[in-house]
Amino acid sequence: MPLARLLLLLLAAFAAAPLAAQTTHTVTLSGFTFDPATLTIEAGDTVVWESVQGIHNVNGTTASYPDNPEGFGNDIAASPWTYEFTFDIPGDYGYHCDVHGGPGSGMSGTITVNAPSSVEDDLPAGMALSAAAPNPFRDETAFTLTLPTSEVVRVAVYDALGREVEVLHDGRLPAGTPVTFTWVPATARTGIYVVRIEGATFRALRKVIRLR
Repeated sequence: MPLARLLLLLLAAFAAAPLAAQTTHTVTLSGFTFDPATLTIEAGDTVVWESVQGIHNVNGTTASYPDNPEGFGNDIAASPWTYEFTFDIPGDYGYHCDVHGGPGSGMSGTITVNAPSSVEDDLPAGMALSAAAPNPFRDETAFTLTLPTSEVVRVAVYDALGREVEVLHDGRLPAGTPVTFTWVPATARTGIYVVRIEGATFRALRKVIRLR
């Protein structure tokens, strides 16, 4: 997929968003079909393929589907088996079984991954919180917070499954002075992350997208 198109898809996901519970979807492989063959899910959801009959695999690699935002798949094997993949990047994905189909034909399926729903920040009067920039990013991203009164603030990064990845700050911040927080992830994979900023009087979220 051209980088410009990928950036457009990822930018559509940029908004403050709650850490909603993620969903697991099951696709059954039996005979010559995926059931269901078409799925619409949210970024951060997991799809589990369960092969209950026959010899199958899941091929959603970028070699077979160059327009897939990222690749996924497993090796051909006799049933029973399960394979799961968590979709962090919004976009349209195709896949097939190498034994019984090909790209867009035979035993094949599609998955549409939507960005999570967004909400507005709940900030008290006099507080300022910038957008994260750059976003999407590769090496680092940052945002600035200005408090009207001094208070203890915790800033932490979570992945699309709601797991805490890194704590950027946990302590008191001064009033009236802009404070910049920078996230420089060392090993975080490509995908959507949520920065949660919480104090005694407010809670805000910033969604950031890492490209590698």
